[in-house]
Amino acid sequence: AVAQRPHTVIGVALFIALACMGGIARGTWESRLEYTFVPRYLASFAQFERQAVLFGPSARVEEFKLDRVDGGNVLDKAVLKQAKRLHSHISHEMRATMPNGTRVKYADICERAYDDGPCAMDN
Repeated sequence: AVAQRPHTVIGVALFIALACMGGIARGTWESRLEYTFVPRYLASFAQFERQAVLFGPSARVEEFKLDRVDGGNVLDKAVLKQAKRLHSHISHEMRATMPNGTRVKYADICERAYDDGPCAMDN
């Protein structure tokens, strides 16, 4: 049958191929891998989206440097205690106002490896 009507077979095959490709034009495409491969019902995905709203899509590192005015050793016990107090103050006491008016502290919005885990930090 193919040898007797090659143009008809090619035309029918093209019609079927175009009919199958018609659904592709209506599809939605995600170019970012985290939206393509991570199930959206996971708590980690909700946390990811929340952080993207709070901090933007790219990573941003905030840091402070420990230094002594008198040029002394920063590994002194008194200096390290003061640094620990500052870290605790930043993590648990300082507050920021969100665009919707909610007041949050760093411990509320920090990146965590798992629910209720410690805030992720590089020391």
